[in-house]
Formats: sequence, structure tokens, C-alpha cells
Amino acid sequence: MLYYSEDSRKKVYHTSDCSYLSGIDVQDTFQSVADAFQAGFRPCRRCGILQKKCASEHTELINCCHNMRMTCVETEKTLVVYTSMSEWIIVSSDNGKCIELYHRNEDTRPCEKDEESLFPGYHKQKVSSKTVNGYLSYISEHDRYRLFHPLDHHTKKDTLPPKPGTKRWRQEQRKAEKRDRRRSIRRV
Repeated sequence: MLYYSEDSRKKVYHTSDCSYLSGIDVQDTFQSVADAFQAGFRPCRRCGILQKKCASEHTELINCCHNMRMTCVETEKTLVVYTSMSEWIIVSSDNGKCIELYHRNEDTRPCEKDEESLFPGYHKQKVSSKTVNGYLSYISEHDRYRLFHPLDHHTKKDTLPPKPGTKRWRQEQRKAEKRDRRRSIRRV
């Protein structure tokens, strides 16, 4: 359960164990972080788990980003990580007690995962870590794996037609002749 005050201009939500919660007039609650984000709210800097972890691991984050050649950008709601191969978002989970990792979709076609995702165009990774550095290590391993095992979006329709006289052209000619022969037999 996430608490907020409609009187606030800052649009900040708090968790139940936040020390600032006693000082505000709580008027309503959000059931999840997704609801708060959709309403334009950001997590409190004191009780937001992502902000706490980024503050406590600040020097390690800088060293990790430098060593792994990543760029990390901390926004009010998320930590966006850019690598040479992909884009990632680290965000507080729905209950506000842990953090989650989202990866930018490499496939441009819309899928079912996009509709249920907190961030359109991203899908949630099924990985958990207690530290932000743990997620950065996972991102580095993921990119290293993708470097040596790229996704093959090559389909048969994307291939160029064969050049006349090549082996592939002759094979396709034979297949076309067989197909035509079968069709002519069926028509009789």
C-alpha cells in the first residue's frame, strides 16, 4: 500500500514505514507502483527503495558503470541504464519493498508482454538481486551473451530472390515445376 496527499504539489508517494508519512495528511492510497506512476507520482527520496540503494551504493555504482562501459541516469522514478547493445530500466517493485529490472524490447512487433508491462516497449526480466550492482552485473552478462548469440530475425520473406544460374535458383525452379505439375494433375 502506497500513501499520498492530494494537497501536495510535488506528487510524492510514501510507503507505510516512511518517517515522513506522519507529517502529511494522507488522503488516499495506491495499490501498486504502476498506479502511482500512471497518476504522475514519484517515490519519496527517504522511503523509496531504489533511491536508498542508489545512495548507499553510489561509489560502487560509479566504478561498476565505468568498468562495464555503461551509462546510468537516475530520474525521479527510475534508474535508466544504457549499454552499447541495449537499454534497461531499474524501478521499485509494485509493493515498494524491492527493485525490478526491465529490458527494452529488441523486437519491434508488439507483443502481449508490452500490454502488461509497467513501461511500454520494455519487458520485465525474471531476475532478482538485492543490490543495484547485482542488476548491473546481470546486464553486463546479458549483453555479453547477446554479443555471441544474436537474435536472428531473418525470415524467409526477407531473403533476396536467387540469382539465375545458381544452385538455389535451379532448386527453386524444380520446386516450381513440381508444384505446377501437381496443380495441372488436380485440375483434370
